[in-house]
Amino acid sequence: MPNVPEFSRYIFAIGEASQYCPEEVEKDTEYRLVKLLFPKKLPVSLKNTPLQAMAVITLGKMSLQNDLFAKDVVSLLGCVLRETDDIIVKVNVINVLADLCIRYTSMVEPLIPDICVCLKDPREKVRETALVQLIQLLQQDYLKLRGSFYFNIFSMLCDKDKTIVDSIIYFITESLLVKNKNILYQNFVAGLYYYNKCETEDMFMRTTQTQKEAEVFDLSGEDNAEKRMILYKFMLEHMTDEHRFKITYKVCMDILGAVVNDKMSLNGAGRHVLKDSLMVLACDEIKLSS
Repeated sequence: MPNVPEFSRYIFAIGEASQYCPEEVEKDTEYRLVKLLFPKKLPVSLKNTPLQAMAVITLGKMSLQNDLFAKDVVSLLGCVLRETDDIIVKVNVINVLADLCIRYTSMVEPLIPDICVCLKDPREKVRETALVQLIQLLQQDYLKLRGSFYFNIFSMLCDKDKTIVDSIIYFITESLLVKNKNILYQNFVAGLYYYNKCETEDMFMRTTQTQKEAEVFDLSGEDNAEKRMILYKFMLEHMTDEHRFKITYKVCMDILGAVVNDKMSLNGAGRHVLKDSLMVLACDEIKLSS
């Protein structure tokens, strides 16, 4: 029976040593550590142990010293993030990818949708870790908040955990809006379509989502109408009067106008876009304060 605690110490030591003398780490050592990422291929005695979680951290440290190795590791960590259900492994992968994103932004950026999926994990620790790391990368300008990433982050205002909601509110009000005071106005009408999964001839959300991302962030349908209104009202509350006035105009012209001119079907998603639009136009939050 393998001594798991002792193996874990060895793996940790390799990670520490690799930061000072990376050239001394042999290819065979790298190969064995990579194998630990996929428990299904391991002997039964090594499955479901802390070894995989420790291997993630060590491979992350080694990647910081080797660009070519990092490219392979980032791809493998993406696979682990999608496949594992182990909370410690998942949290470690998120943290390591965030660290690697600072040095290898272009390598890690394609995996941001997978990290976003973790925002909807049933376990609070995973959601909180993903949110904290994404917010830090956004605040440091390693990532840009656009497309589905923007709408996914805002959907966290509906999280059941108050700490997470407070964190996202603080980020939006104290960081995001300070950098770009127009961002809520610029994305509001698009949000009416996006959150309802509505595509029309006149208005099409040009943003890509993974299948899993689209599934976990789905706020469409009558059952999610209340959650969508939470998002709309929050955005309106944090707009200027000028922006609210312009939103009123855009909703009337872009959405109500599309309905009148038969450019948007009222079957399915289009009906919910229209209903949301009318609710927005009738809510207190869109009224001018002066």
